[in-house]
Amino acid sequence: MEDKYYLAALSAVPKVGSVTLGKLVDVFGAGETIWRVATKDLIARSDLATETALNIDRFRKERPEAPQKIADKCRESGVKLYSLMDSPDYPAYLKQIYRPPLVLYVRGELRADDFCIGIVGTRQATAYGKSVAETMAKELAAAGVVVVSGAAYGIDTAAHIGALTAGRTIAVLGCGVDVSYPASNRNLLNEIAANGAVVSEYPLGTRPLSQNFPPRNRIISGMSRGVVVVEAGEKSGALITSDYANDENRDVFAVPGNIFSPFSRGCHKLINSGAKLVTCAEDILSEYECLKKAANAVKEKPMNVALELNEEERKIWGVLSYDTPLSPDEIIIKLNMDASDMSNLTTMLLTMEMTGAIVTVAGGYVRGVR
Repeated sequence: MEDKYYLAALSAVPKVGSVTLGKLVDVFGAGETIWRVATKDLIARSDLATETALNIDRFRKERPEAPQKIADKCRESGVKLYSLMDSPDYPAYLKQIYRPPLVLYVRGELRADDFCIGIVGTRQATAYGKSVAETMAKELAAAGVVVVSGAAYGIDTAAHIGALTAGRTIAVLGCGVDVSYPASNRNLLNEIAANGAVVSEYPLGTRPLSQNFPPRNRIISGMSRGVVVVEAGEKSGALITSDYANDENRDVFAVPGNIFSPFSRGCHKLINSGAKLVTCAEDILSEYECLKKAANAVKEKPMNVALELNEEERKIWGVLSYDTPLSPDEIIIKLNMDASDMSNLTTMLLTMEMTGAIVTVAGGYVRGVR
């Protein structure tokens, strides 16, 4: 049996994380050796705490077939197991962080040489934040960048959706890759697995426990050359990801927002602390020599969706914003239209929504992205 399944079994031992397991690998060299070595030798040779050694011993005795069962379950579920030690497509940049995960469960495909950028932000995203995340992700993906995020509500979901329209994306979960969290993103996760990868260091079947998410964030930043924070409150989990990025000497980018919005305070704090202010994908692409040609292509592309609308549609688009929804009645008032024009307005709004020029949010319509 391949050694990675022994490592995966050891990773499932309670209170044995990447740091502890990494130290054991440093001493014993292989997962199978750790799985079979006597408990007294675990303690004597690795300076392992007695309680942790007893946890490992208890787990091995209670679940002696764990490595084989993990191998069987992965095969039955169509899940791949990537090992830090011997999988050539284990993400190259993730290898560089302190004590990277020894194994990764993957639905889809990872590529060691992927150029990844993380996009993260609040679950309670505004229409503005979602538009920014989706637009940036789409343009980064079109430039060959793989967009990494956490599949949560809000900014994460918008980033994955944008990336899928033009390229590949990776979702890193705080649960097993066979668990859809949030449940409403089940179809999205399936699409990501078909056009990138759904990744976790947690065993199959692991529930989305709160303590799993900070370690998840270190994988998002660890895979990425840089991390973009789109919207974040002062205590947002996205800032944990940016902290990991700083610690691992990765680039940190932040999108400015409404100075009155609590969801922009975290981004403005990052900018004040030295994060690069970015307003478009070009700002990110131009930071990397290998992507400068792509940055120029993005720069030359017309960004104003209004250029592709007819005269009546441009008037509607002109009274809308990215963050304050307007109802059809409010649009009629702003445009000084007659109430009898409602039918015609509804038709135009539907057409504009189908093309992505506008989107429906709670309360009405806002400007959209394509």
